[in-house]
Amino acid sequence: MYTRKNYSLKDMAWWTRYDTVLLLMIALVPVILYEVLDLRWLHLPWLPIALIGTAVAFIISFQNNASYDRVWEARKIWGGIVNTSRAWGIVVNDFITTDFTEESVGDGELGRVREELIFRHVAWLTALRHAMRQPRPWEHLSGTTLSKKSSSPIFRRTSSTMSSPNRTSRPSFFRFSPNSCVSFERVA
Repeated sequence: MYTRKNYSLKDMAWWTRYDTVLLLMIALVPVILYEVLDLRWLHLPWLPIALIGTAVAFIISFQNNASYDRVWEARKIWGGIVNTSRAWGIVVNDFITTDFTEESVGDGELGRVREELIFRHVAWLTALRHAMRQPRPWEHLSGTTLSKKSSSPIFRRTSSTMSSPNRTSRPSFFRFSPNSCVSFERVA
């Protein structure tokens, strides 16, 4: 992984050397055909090329802005989780006391309660991290045709989903199942 902030032109040229040579060869073919072999029918007017290029630039810029917005929103959400986790740790340390109780509990027991609450929160963060890293079937659909998509269990609605009046008309992968819950227990 490259982690530097700036890279030199030499580094970029080295990383893209194969692509540069390939594109140069592809670009040389029509030039040689047009100039050397005098195949003038290869001439293209500039107007359609400029028009298509402008349209492609707009489409790509909109897609780029949308992907940047998604990344920025994810960073904001993750930052909120980090800030809330810090606040949770402070609250656990400050509020788990015997200041307002009639029974006196030892510092060791209070420490175990604090530790258990913090460990449960760390377990939730770990479960969230692992859940976010799992690829979702609807995110990776490359190489499939429409007929394959429509026969996939992700895209079709099951008859049990639609027949019950108490269920929503959402696809089956949105339904809650008790087996999808994860519980964490402290290991001694």
